[in-house]
Amino acid sequence: MSMRLMSTGVPCVEPAAAPAPAPARLGRYTLLDKLGEGAMGVVWRAHDPLLDRSVALKTFRAPAGAATASLRLRCGAQAAARLSHPGIVAVYEYGEDGAQPFIAMEYVRGRALLGALAQRQPLPIDDVLCLMVQLLVALQCAHEQGVWHRDIKPSNVMITREGRLKITDFGVARIEHHGATSTARERGIIGSPGYLAPECYRRDSVVDQRADLYACGVLLFELLTGARPYRGSPDVVMFKTLNLPVPPLAVPGDAQFVPLSRFAHVVQRALTKAPDQRYASALEMRQALTLAADRAVPHALSAPALRLLLQASANDESALPVLRDVVSEVPTPPVRDAAALSPHLLRHAQRLLAHQIGPMAPLLVRRAAAGAATPERFIERLVSLAAEGAERDALLSALTKLGR
Repeated sequence: MSMRLMSTGVPCVEPAAAPAPAPARLGRYTLLDKLGEGAMGVVWRAHDPLLDRSVALKTFRAPAGAATASLRLRCGAQAAARLSHPGIVAVYEYGEDGAQPFIAMEYVRGRALLGALAQRQPLPIDDVLCLMVQLLVALQCAHEQGVWHRDIKPSNVMITREGRLKITDFGVARIEHHGATSTARERGIIGSPGYLAPECYRRDSVVDQRADLYACGVLLFELLTGARPYRGSPDVVMFKTLNLPVPPLAVPGDAQFVPLSRFAHVVQRALTKAPDQRYASALEMRQALTLAADRAVPHALSAPALRLLLQASANDESALPVLRDVVSEVPTPPVRDAAALSPHLLRHAQRLLAHQIGPMAPLLVRRAAAGAATPERFIERLVSLAAEGAERDALLSALTKLGR
């Protein structure tokens, strides 16, 4: 099964198509094994017989048609190909094999950052700073060339065996032409919930390199605390991103609270809702981050952190669906089979949830109640829509008490 968001922003489930047999070759490349698969396509490890080297081959899954897939993948290849930096995965070639477009790029021996973050284990601060400085230096190179990545997130950040960071997947990148900017209305909303800047949701807002810096602020928050600042279903995350203040930069009961407080002003400025109040460049954010540290930032990850990052189990990207053409106006579904749910449960669930997400609470209660034949099923659906991680456990416990 796959999930997409309709133009109303309501998730809908589509039946998965029967998987096509994997091709043995694409263009001149021999496919060796699958490195990863997400909503947008598949990445293969492949062999280039012409230059006798391993490459990563990314294909694009596009139900809208081969022409759309080809254009989008070619634009991503053009964006990355104009960049030459050790912190950015190199692009070698764009090609097409029949109706299948693909990109041949540098094969990185390492692992995406996503796997380690899935364990919710905060890294030592020195290693967090090491990763963030490398990320911001690489982004500064891209931004100076007029390229905005637009999808900075843990699964698009690779960690090599040498402890170096590389940005990958410029598949939704934008190339600036002569200082021109774009709005969300012109290009549609593209990105991953939780890392999208507020202006990416507003249909008439200008979106530029500062959206990448917002995503860097989210990643910094996540690396320091083990959780993203805004969590929940895509529409809940959208509401929180647009309306709620940034949560405190602290791990409750953790001894790291004092050192974390040194970076609170960096996170707050990076996550400011107004783009003109954020850092103007990746260089400026990097300077602020290094000034907040009380010692020199190491050039490579420590051995324990590197072992954690490389040994962490790979994780599916299904928790981070890509958004397209989302608007904030979400219709309220009718409540079916609500007779099995007591008014007391519905009323108090809405009141409990309102403390966390405000005016979105009635919508999520109605959505969870639609088709829920039992209180247990209602609670299960509401928790999955409204919370993540530790928040999910706390909400589940509170709702279960209401349902008794």
